[in-house]
Amino acid sequence: MTRLVTTSMFAWIVVSLFVALPFVRSFSSSPVRCVHPFRRPITDGTFECQISHVHHQKHPNRCFSVKTRRMAKSSQEEEARERERMALVRSLQSTFYASPDEDDTGTLLSDDDDATAGIKIASEYPSVLEKLPLWRVPWSELPGRSNVLSVHQPAYTHMFESILRSPPSEQDRMNHDNKQKYYVGHLCLPGGKSNLHDGPSGPFGLEGHVDYLENEEKRMAQERTAVIGTLLQIVDYRRFQDGKLLLLVQAVERFVVTQVHRHVPYSIATVEILPDIEECIHIRTQQILSSNNHEGDDNNMEHLPDGTAETNNMASSNYWLDQTEAEARKIRAMAVNESFAWHAYEYDATMTLPIQNTHDISVADVDGTALMRVMPFVPYSSTIHPSEIRSFTYTPPEVTEDGNINSMFSSSNPEKEEQSLEKQLMDGGILRRGKGVMGKYSDMTLDELEVALWMYIEQYALVRKIAIPQELLCLLPANQTWPSSFCLEDRATRLLESSNNFVRVASDTDDYPSHRRQRRLSYAAPSLLERIAGIGMRQDLLELHSTHSRLVNVLERFEIINAQLMGEFL
Repeated sequence: MTRLVTTSMFAWIVVSLFVALPFVRSFSSSPVRCVHPFRRPITDGTFECQISHVHHQKHPNRCFSVKTRRMAKSSQEEEARERERMALVRSLQSTFYASPDEDDTGTLLSDDDDATAGIKIASEYPSVLEKLPLWRVPWSELPGRSNVLSVHQPAYTHMFESILRSPPSEQDRMNHDNKQKYYVGHLCLPGGKSNLHDGPSGPFGLEGHVDYLENEEKRMAQERTAVIGTLLQIVDYRRFQDGKLLLLVQAVERFVVTQVHRHVPYSIATVEILPDIEECIHIRTQQILSSNNHEGDDNNMEHLPDGTAETNNMASSNYWLDQTEAEARKIRAMAVNESFAWHAYEYDATMTLPIQNTHDISVADVDGTALMRVMPFVPYSSTIHPSEIRSFTYTPPEVTEDGNINSMFSSSNPEKEEQSLEKQLMDGGILRRGKGVMGKYSDMTLDELEVALWMYIEQYALVRKIAIPQELLCLLPANQTWPSSFCLEDRATRLLESSNNFVRVASDTDDYPSHRRQRRLSYAAPSLLERIAGIGMRQDLLELHSTHSRLVNVLERFEIINAQLMGEFL
């Protein structure tokens, strides 16, 4: 009998422990993996235990959540550990990206071939940028556009961190506001990262323009890497908690790669800024006019091209392409210097990412709708007047000992002189005149092309029932006689009267050169067509040698697409 009682008590204890064990484990571990008939799932992913036990007879429906305070505490501890880890990572990054070019006192030690040293400007020609890091991706960007970049590839995260942590470059001393600027080169690479490590001899391998021109197989390839790219300025950035980067960039100039210094983990190259031919002709014309005013005669007027910077017909382009590189480079450098000075007016420096500026952000902090407000155009500055830039960009003419400025364009033996860079690039197919160069628009001046393009833009907007963005509408030329049916002028006038943020850049034609407004329009207007024609035309537009050719190309595209759209309603 005693053995039976003992056995029964032992069995009762075992059964009791078996029944109680799931509840004990429920409160002692997370997440719960045991199964119990009293537990049922609920909608928020946690579990509840309905216990009908003798000890809870007074509250038969009481529920106890399996995810208790321990879960919350565990989550907080995990977040704290992650913050500590990222703080350590940031500390290591600060040490790693510290510039090797400076000692503790800021003294320059060496010229390291890395982005941490910042870009260098050739002392003789400011149009040449040395040691420029290159971001090679499968699309193109155009000057005057803005974009938000999400950088997640380790090699490019390293590159941009190197740029953002670099010391001030020589270029910063050329800026109107004397603020540090961060630059990176943007090149179109078909296929993106899958072709990033193609050898230099392959169709996607990066070479300077001289080697590229000598590689006929690469030039004739249907798909190949671009050597004409866009200079991007990083105006704002945020770091994610996991180390990724979010960048707000503005495309400011175009360039050609002249020499490649490094291919991995990312490319670094020397590039030369390529202004439109009209910008160089404008500098040349201003030099001659200034020289005439200085001398008090018109002896130099015979050296002006048939089309000056104000007309920019094909004779202007031919005149410039006939110059030698020794002659052209001096003017190109001055044109680039002036163009960089205009950035303070043409690119609003107050633009920022619409995201809280905390140490590290998460994906939840990013509002896609808000990001769209800073893309795809860069607004003009509403705080800087063009007259401020004009006084800053003035460059006295170069006068030789004989008092004749034009001797800098003379050559004792032109046949032995190297052709201008633009001529070399055009002969090699890197730069192009455009298909419409001999068409019905080829003899029109820039002013005439500009007016014709705005007529097509309005027609396109009416047919598609879209509004013209303010950043594009601000380029509408003022003091122009428009047809009575033209509606965009009235809208621009109303915006000018009602909005403090709307800047009519053409309202001061004496202070802001018309060719710069027209250059901006030639890059901005095609954005309206990208929903129909795609973004593939960007590289084609970037490789056109002049504002005139680009406006002709864009005008023809609008003419064709408008005809197709109008045909749908006939």
